[in-house]
Amino acid sequence: MAYDRPGHGESLPTPTGHWPVNWLRTEADRFDLLLAAVQSEQPLLVGHSDGGSIALLHAAHYSNVSGVLAIAAHAWLENEAVVRIQQLRDNPEGVIGALARHHRHPEPVFEAWSGAWTSEAFSTWDIRPELEAIDVPCHIVQGDADEYGTSLQATDTAEVVGANAQCTLIPGGRHLLHHDQPETVVALAVEAWQKRSTFD
Repeated sequence: MAYDRPGHGESLPTPTGHWPVNWLRTEADRFDLLLAAVQSEQPLLVGHSDGGSIALLHAAHYSNVSGVLAIAAHAWLENEAVVRIQQLRDNPEGVIGALARHHRHPEPVFEAWSGAWTSEAFSTWDIRPELEAIDVPCHIVQGDADEYGTSLQATDTAEVVGANAQCTLIPGGRHLLHHDQPETVVALAVEAWQKRSTFD
């Protein structure tokens, strides 16, 4: 099952202004309501970028998932991400045009996302202490040429999760791994499914 978070794709409501500092945790809680509504049992969560962070947060706070594949996720704010996103804010036409292919309201979505990540309030965002609670198999994947963060996002996050975590750095991989190397991502998803936890 794939879904669009509120404000993304065709989903409502359309955002107005920046998302709040805790929006990723809010989305993890909302996602739990979605899983209950569709009566999903023991899902493997696969998330990219913000979606990867949401998947990790969900696994840290809820016990109804069998594993996580987090691709290009963030667990804290690095300056590399702020610089890159601010560059997009300075010249937004290209990214808004790209978002328009998949989102009904690309400009408000971009403003909500980029404004949150570059805000002063978000500068101390760090979910690593929460991720220590993850107790299901967790594969953290990142390209070693990711434009939005260093490889520490993957290696340090895996270290925080501990024995349940596996970390893979993809040589030459950029942020949109599922676009640039779809076969690799599919193979990682299959592997994660095979390694997921099962419940009695």
